[in-house]
Amino acid sequence: MFRALFVGSLLVISLLTKMTPESAHEYSRLGTVESLVQRQTFQLDDSTFIDTLDKIYRNGHYYSHQPPLLALIEAPVYWALHVPGLRFNNRGRLVLTYLFSLLTNGLALALTIVVFRKILGLGGVAAPLRDLYAVVLPFGTWLLPYGLVANNHGISGLLLAIAIYFLLKIEWHGATISRVFGAGLALGLLSGIELLPLISFLPLTIGYFMRRRDLDLRIWLALAAGVGLPLGACRGERDHHR
Repeated sequence: MFRALFVGSLLVISLLTKMTPESAHEYSRLGTVESLVQRQTFQLDDSTFIDTLDKIYRNGHYYSHQPPLLALIEAPVYWALHVPGLRFNNRGRLVLTYLFSLLTNGLALALTIVVFRKILGLGGVAAPLRDLYAVVLPFGTWLLPYGLVANNHGISGLLLAIAIYFLLKIEWHGATISRVFGAGLALGLLSGIELLPLISFLPLTIGYFMRRRDLDLRIWLALAAGVGLPLGACRGERDHHR
């Protein structure tokens, strides 16, 4: 059922995904990914999307004002699509935009539906209702439009759902190194993409763990590793390319 739910959701998403970027946010994000792959830099100076308003000026160069982690994660998708010759500044622009959006945010939305199903299963919701709810829940929220264009919120929705799943597993079935690491990694990625979770979800999660009496040093190290790896990689890559 997981496979059918994922494939069916992705098919619906593929029929709705947009082919043209229209917002400054999209221009900024696509420009950063384009620059990373084609020029190995975060600078937007030579990007097709340099005219975006969603940018900052620093040390003589323009950069997206968005955190750089998501661009690093999505760069391999753009690299694979650009190999056949698709570019944002040639006749392949519409196809490239469509495929990039589908294989990043569209894929994330389909996976979010699958994770929702697992969360509902943890809560005791029986099939087939949990399958129906898993589809209706994201398709009836802002997750749907976020899954049709290039933005950070669709990916963040998936990461938050994964973090919730692991935290519920920890609460109801006990803390293990793999579960705590999974929750930490999801929250670390989420914090590197959105930043706001650094002062909301992450501190609340740490507070939750501090209230538990069954955690040893290995669990805390797993949490620190999960959170620290994506944030450390983000900072290191940004400093290197600048």
